[in-house]
Formats: sequence, structure tokens, C-alpha cells
Amino acid sequence: MNHQNWTSGFNLETGEFENMLWPVAGEKTLVCPAIDGGHSWNAGAFDPATGAHIRVVQEWCMWLTIAHKDGSGPISAGEATRVTEPYAQAYMAAEWIQADPEADKAHGRLVSRKPVSGEILWERRYDIIPHSALMTTAGGLVFNAAYEGDLEAIDSATGDVLWTFNLGSGTNGGIISYGAGGKQYVAVASGHGSYVGLGMLAGAFAGETADYRRSALLVAFTLK
Repeated sequence: MNHQNWTSGFNLETGEFENMLWPVAGEKTLVCPAIDGGHSWNAGAFDPATGAHIRVVQEWCMWLTIAHKDGSGPISAGEATRVTEPYAQAYMAAEWIQADPEADKAHGRLVSRKPVSGEILWERRYDIIPHSALMTTAGGLVFNAAYEGDLEAIDSATGDVLWTFNLGSGTNGGIISYGAGGKQYVAVASGHGSYVGLGMLAGAFAGETADYRRSALLVAFTLK
């Protein structure tokens, strides 16, 4: 990630995070990444052609205000006190408001990186964070679905977009490939939602998604 401030890094020798950020109760603190993390649920993919791992990075932050020990203070979700009976309730004891990183705008990045050395082969920036899972192929392609609705076939070696098709909505599911009747197909289920996705609509990207459509389609393409 380019924007993270909660630690300066992980020490492999001591097994501990170093220089961790510890907000003070009642004080508003900018924390990066936001509560939904530098990665969301959507899976990355290994590219056999380049030996790289490709996945979406979430570059966003939040203004965090943690409550006092007595539970007083603003609470964004869940209960202000611990509740375990008759079943456990979410205990957040904090308020968080999505925010842009310093000197930047919240955005997503698609990054191709060597998993052992950490070398970045290429990266692509997206104004709104994509939330589809990725799929790579033996033919040197990586498929991604952007929030704006574009299904993309990307050159896995260079990061160049080779083909797009607009699905009418962002994608919150996976992209698959399968064979039938002697042909190979690529299929994707469009339609954006989920806790993180809906939070984006009301949070860091509210202005860009005021007229956003959340239509749902199952679309399949054949490879020629």
C-alpha cells in the first residue's frame, strides 16, 4: 500500500509490528487504511506466465475516534458496551468516517507483484475501488471487473487493457472460465453490494456514485 500509517512495518526477527499507531480515546485520528482494510474479500490471482500475484489494493483512510473505557463517545456501529447474551453483539466502541489519504484521493490499485521479492511488475489505478475477484489464464490474461461496470481483459505481463465490455453495473462476485461443447467461456455475475460495497456508496465515493446503478446480470462470453 502507498497509504498506511498504523505501523512502520513487521519485524521478521522479533515477530512484532513496529511503531504502531495507538489513537487516544476521544481524539480524532487519521488512520490508513480504513476499517475495511487494504484488501477486501475479493480474491487475487496467481499468474503462471509471470510468476506474479495480482490483486486489488484499497487506498483509503478513516477519521477514527475511539470511545472511552466507560463506553462514552460516538459509536458508528454495534453496541457501546459488551453484550454476549443471549448472543454476542458487534462491539466497536469507536466512530469511523471514511476519508481520503493525505495529498491524494481515495482510490483502488490493481497490482502485479512477485510474491517472494515484492517486486512490482506493473500497477493500474482506479478512481473507485474495484471489488470483483480476479481470474488469470494460461494465455497471459487477467480479468477484472471495475466498479463503473467494465469487464476488462488485461495483459498480465504489461498491465495494458486489451478488451472491455460494460456490464451495466459493478461486480461484487467472481469471474470464471469453463469449457462446454468444445468451446471455452468466460462468465461473470454483475451487481454491486455487500457491506464494504454499500459503505463505499455512502462514504469515500458518495459524490462519484450518486446516480450509480446496481443492476444484476449473468453474462458469458465465448473465446474465439
